[in-house]
Amino acid sequence: MNNVNEGSQFESRLPDDGRYWDDLAARIVDSAEPILRQHGQRQAWWHPLAKWSPAIGIGAAAAAILILVAGPPKVAGGNQVSFEQLISPQEPVAQAVVSGAPASDISAMLLVESGGER
Repeated sequence: MNNVNEGSQFESRLPDDGRYWDDLAARIVDSAEPILRQHGQRQAWWHPLAKWSPAIGIGAAAAAILILVAGPPKVAGGNQVSFEQLISPQEPVAQAVVSGAPASDISAMLLVESGGER
């Protein structure tokens, strides 16, 4: 283990005994075993959801296909509805976003709506 030249400033003070290192490794493994066993038995919060992942994926894919097939809602006369027409006039923040208001004005509106002060 000590392959450093004698008298070097980097002379190792570590034991050169192989049994010491084997015993140290065994003590580390023995002390870590209960922790690792407990960690292996603990179930992650998402584990119960994992069994539903195929169904969730199929449902999401079916919803996406349905949206693509159905398309946007139609109005009388065959015209399609735009995104701007779907926003309620009672939503001033949404109207400001669609109209291209500056970000500082929109953030001030959000702050006021959340109960903060301007």
